[in-house]
Amino acid sequence: MASDPSSEFVQNGNKGLPVDKRVIDDYRSAVDSIDSVIAYDWGVYNIVSEEISSHYSAGKTTDEIASSLQSRIDLYVDENYR
Repeated sequence: MASDPSSEFVQNGNKGLPVDKRVIDDYRSAVDSIDSVIAYDWGVYNIVSEEISSHYSAGKTTDEIASSLQSRIDLYVDENYR
């Protein structure tokens, strides 16, 4: 870390501590090397969760759940990704 305390900075009212240039360079290098992002679709998760719950709460069969999942996820994908 830098040893000059006068190099502190303030951003959004928060005091920060100085950071060594090597740390910043390593961080930027790591960020620049990212080539993909993993995203989680909570809409699909919620649909699956609701359908699984219906097996226990309403006694739906696995075939009924599979059919309902197919319909609901098809509709979800049509509305959100096409």
